[in-house]
Amino acid sequence: RALAGLTGVYVPALYRTERDPQTGFEVVSGPAHADAPFPIARRLLAELFHVKEPQRIIWTLNATDALNMAIKGTLVSGDHVVTTVIEHNSVSRPLARMEREGLIRVTKVGVSAEGLVDPQDIRRAMTDRTKLVAVVHASNVTGALQPIADVGPMARERGALFLVDAAQTAGAVPIHVESA
Repeated sequence: RALAGLTGVYVPALYRTERDPQTGFEVVSGPAHADAPFPIARRLLAELFHVKEPQRIIWTLNATDALNMAIKGTLVSGDHVVTTVIEHNSVSRPLARMEREGLIRVTKVGVSAEGLVDPQDIRRAMTDRTKLVAVVHASNVTGALQPIADVGPMARERGALFLVDAAQTAGAVPIHVESA
């Protein structure tokens, strides 16, 4: 529902078109107030994801870019990360590389036969050095929906950041950023 009004605002506001006098075709001639749709889009996305402060929404190239920014922008030498064995490569590869380089330590939690992580396994894997808990919301292979509403509060209790890869679920499954 929140994104329904976005398409009509976003596309026309980003570019202006002009009719080419020689061909008669309409051509894109460049940005037309390129920043105009962003406050509207930010507000609609904040509504969709239940984010209280729309200015917390940032723009990235894609989900992989956003996940890499979150991972590489928050972790420092000596940090510990808890993640799962079913993470997408956009999460598992940067974590593996940082671990190989000796910067961080990663603990991967297993999943059940149904592909579900047990939040208590994540709790047990956390240490005093855990800076980040990274969990895919839904597997792009199995579709298993992870219990992020149970994992997020545990991460916050321990002072860790909670990163959810919602590339497969955003807009299809309700996501409450403030409570997950």
